[in-house]
Amino acid sequence: MNKETATYINDLLSERSYLLSERQKHPTFFSDLDVVNETQTELSLIYKAQKTIDYILEEDSWLINLFQKHLMSATKS
Repeated sequence: MNKETATYINDLLSERSYLLSERQKHPTFFSDLDVVNETQTELSLIYKAQKTIDYILEEDSWLINLFQKHLMSATKS
């Protein structure tokens, strides 16, 4: 997964999370336990997915920095 794709997916997840948080503000939200449970489950999955994407982006940045350092040290020799 490249950085642009990961960022795009993360943006979509953020938008979905926002919509779910808006759903929770509705006065009748807590009257339907199935909706409450589904919303909580989906928010939990979104959180886990965003953490995974953050990890992928950090790992990608770390590898790029390592490669650049290696490349710079190789050109100095």
